[in-house]
Amino acid sequence: MTSTSSIRRHGADRGFTMIETLFVIILVGILAVFTISNVGRNDDAIKVEVTRARMEALRIAIVGDEASTDREGKRQNFGYFGDV
Repeated sequence: MTSTSSIRRHGADRGFTMIETLFVIILVGILAVFTISNVGRNDDAIKVEVTRARMEALRIAIVGDEASTDREGKRQNFGYFGDV
């Protein structure tokens, strides 16, 4: 019975080995790389959408907004070209 209790006692005191610790660190590093690369891709898509929205706002400022009409159907916004 002494050998069984000593095996249990030593097994409970055992910590993580260096290999197990390195494996976990490498695994977390790989997950971090995939996460960072996906965030970068989304950032580019956001920049494209912001640029498209700004270009549309410039187009409306220069040409006017055809959809902008009053109750009688008359166009309200003629833009820069309409003002000049």
